Amino acid sequence: MSNGMQQARERHLQEFERSMRGGGGCPVEADEYLNDSARELIFACRLEWGRAYIGRINEDRHDKRTTEEIVWEVEPGMPVYNFGACFVVPHRDAELMEAIKAFRLSLSVPAIDRISARVSELGGESLVWS
Repeated sequence: MSNGMQQARERHLQEFERSMRGGGGCPVEADEYLNDSARELIFACRLEWGRAYIGRINEDRHDKRTTEEIVWEVEPGMPVYNFGACFVVPHRDAELMEAIKAFRLSLSVPAIDRISARVSELGGESLVWS
């Protein structure tokens, strides 16, 4: 892991901890420092890997992406909105996409654990928003 990606990861964790303290155990609502650190981590991952893919675990009825597009590539200059992604990974992965589809059908904790484990196996990062 490059120094830039490590710094972005550490900053995101620090901002999460700061926001949790400030919110008495929950992140402060609309904490732009935390949200900006998530975006910085996404783009640091893209620099590290050459490409980066973000995805959302829950379905958003307003999102027009198909289930095959539950993980999509981050493009230079692309806006990433608060709560716009749950994780960032270096490439699309069929096993991760199947785990997300399984969660959407079951809404079970084991399915979430499977997603988290796969993101970690891929060398990805979880994202926290407020």
